[in-house]
Amino acid sequence: MALDITIETSTDKSTSILRRYAVDMHPEDIKAAIRKKGGSLAALTRAQAAAGKPISIQALSQSLQARVSERCEYIIADFLEVHPREIWPSRYRANGTRIGNACRQVAA
Repeated sequence: MALDITIETSTDKSTSILRRYAVDMHPEDIKAAIRKKGGSLAALTRAQAAAGKPISIQALSQSLQARVSERCEYIIADFLEVHPREIWPSRYRANGTRIGNACRQVAA
């Protein structure tokens, strides 16, 4: 049995290390990426509070491991300057919509 392995090389400096993941990033890798950019989960919560959109550090921590809050995923992804599907591909469809989001219909 032969393995077909394709390695993509890029000289583009804007290519993110996060795009190399075929599965969800490990929570510690996400925290490390945040730290490499000079941030922390606590700093993200403070920034959200300053913007008038408070969120708890527990909510951010939980979203690293489980599908807790789409808002938390976007806060982390925005800080890392990527789409959340690049961090958690198992949580998103190829078109970028979140898996498990039910369409809410308003009763007439």
